[in-house]
Amino acid sequence: MKGYINCAGMEDDTNSSPADADSDAESAVNCLVFVLNSNEQTFTRLSAKKIMGLRELVVRGASFQSLRIRPLANFGALVPLGEAIKRSQSVSEFSVEGCEGDNTEVVARCISSAVAGSSSIETLSLTKTTIQSYEGDKIAEGLARNVALRHVCLPCNRMGGYAATSVCEALERNPALLSLDLASNGIGDLGAKAVARLLLKSHSLVRVNIEQNAIYLQGAVALSEVIRKNGSLQELNMNNNWVADEGVACIADSLCGNRTLRTLKMRMCKISDKGAKSIAEALSDLNFALQELDLADNELNEDGVGLIFGALMTNSTIKAIDISLNTAGNEGAKRIAEVLSVNTSIQRLDMKTAVVADQGLNAIFSSLAKNTSLQDIDLGDNEITESNFSSIGSSLITNTSLRSVSLARMYITCRTAKGIFTALRNNHTVTQLNLASQQKSDIRGRDASALEAAMELSCMLLSNRVLLDLDLSGLGLGDDGIVFLASSLRKNGTLSRLGLERNDIFLKGAKSLADALEKGKLCALAELRLGHNKLGDSGANAVLTSLPKSKALARLDLSKNEISVSDPGAIAAALSSPWLRTLTLRENLITDLGAKKLAAGIAQAKSAGVELNLEQNKIGRVGAIAIAEALEENCGMAVVRLWLAGNEIGYNGRKAVKDLAERYSYIEINYSV
Repeated sequence: MKGYINCAGMEDDTNSSPADADSDAESAVNCLVFVLNSNEQTFTRLSAKKIMGLRELVVRGASFQSLRIRPLANFGALVPLGEAIKRSQSVSEFSVEGCEGDNTEVVARCISSAVAGSSSIETLSLTKTTIQSYEGDKIAEGLARNVALRHVCLPCNRMGGYAATSVCEALERNPALLSLDLASNGIGDLGAKAVARLLLKSHSLVRVNIEQNAIYLQGAVALSEVIRKNGSLQELNMNNNWVADEGVACIADSLCGNRTLRTLKMRMCKISDKGAKSIAEALSDLNFALQELDLADNELNEDGVGLIFGALMTNSTIKAIDISLNTAGNEGAKRIAEVLSVNTSIQRLDMKTAVVADQGLNAIFSSLAKNTSLQDIDLGDNEITESNFSSIGSSLITNTSLRSVSLARMYITCRTAKGIFTALRNNHTVTQLNLASQQKSDIRGRDASALEAAMELSCMLLSNRVLLDLDLSGLGLGDDGIVFLASSLRKNGTLSRLGLERNDIFLKGAKSLADALEKGKLCALAELRLGHNKLGDSGANAVLTSLPKSKALARLDLSKNEISVSDPGAIAAALSSPWLRTLTLRENLITDLGAKKLAAGIAQAKSAGVELNLEQNKIGRVGAIAIAEALEENCGMAVVRLWLAGNEIGYNGRKAVKDLAERYSYIEINYSV
């Protein structure tokens, strides 16, 4: 069994004495035991005194594998902890997040001490910190003396080219390195050249992430020269670097001589149709090894998309391709449809927001009837009218390979949905369907078509035994439609995730769903999203009180439902559910009065480990203090994460929840305004 310690928001306690070491160590042991028993991985706000106790545990040989430290007010305790970690034989992952100002030097010294000569640490992670030349050199000193590290993750640290060069040169001596993440560091062409030299010397590195790093043509040229020679690299993420057509031409040319690279990500790289021609030529190479290609959010038009997919007529290695957020247009979509009719290797296709309309989408739908390999397709946010949706139904009836279908943010009406539900009655492969509509449900949810769609949906769920994830947000089923849906949920034993946001659900619909959760012996829902409806307090209470008897519900979203919290017993019932892990009540009407009732429910709760989201309500100082006192009365066990951002809780409210989090180290609280 793995143990995880995550220490967030630690503060220095200048009044601590050496005599407290044993009690601090014991406190840390208790925290660790809680992690193992509850299977949670988050610890927050340990004091500096307790981190010294944690150090004592490491020195004594405590067997936990992962130590994760979040922002500290005083990082001084980290240096001796680093020395202890180096001598430990059990810690395999060491992570520090969020350090600014003078503390960056201390963090660099700690990391250098921890990894230098360590034979147990396999993963090092440092994020959201400022690593400049000195810090880079100090960390590099430790890395140069380590030959066991397998994963080095240093994203979002503003490293720059010089610090990145120091780190890469140190890693050249590591024969075990498998992955390197330098994303969002501004390493530029200088850093890219250092990564290229590392790849040239490394025979073990398989994954490199250098996205969003201001890499231009020179960096792309250096990397392309190495890609041709390297015999280990399998995944390269170059997203959001402006290598443009000249840079992608160099990368594409190098792929023809590479036999190991399987995944290449180049979204947001300023690639136009000229660059697409270079990619198409590489894809046509018979010895091509690439399996996944991400070209999303570039400047490809119909001609460029046509060239790339034209090459896929003969290519048999590409399994996943993403051209979303480009301008494929109808002609590009028709070319894609031709490929799907004959290609037997593509398994995942993402072309959402590709400016495709009726003709192109109908061609895609028709090709799916012939395709035998495609498993996931995302066509969301394209433009199609209701009259041209019929072909998708026939495709779902005949296709035998599709697993996931997304038609999100398209003009999905209830009539269209009904046809899709009919097709899914006899479909035995689709496990995930996204029909989330961009339309306003209150305009279209009150006609007879909504009820007909709900009846067909109910029949489908009674016969379909493979669908796991269904998103019907914005469809406008209304209360009567939800009643039909709920009746089928009682007997459906497979659907685990259901999205019903913006569906005109009031008290009647809420009660029917609550009844299905409470009495449905086969109801398998683990996630239910009911945001942006009109449940009110009565509807919310009905759903909340059903949770203790539900069979699996772990995540419930009741955002923006005009809830003020009127019944402490409903809150207590929900938080006492053995399954519930996340309850979201954000953007409701919870004031201090409602917060007091919510607090009374928390105090009565008998279970543990729930994440409670109360963001963007109207809770003030009094409500925040009441919630903190309730958690104190509950010994901090009912809620392990509490989100209060967007509430005006004031200084005293912030102090109350902050003090609580410091007393109970496993509670994480976000209370920013």
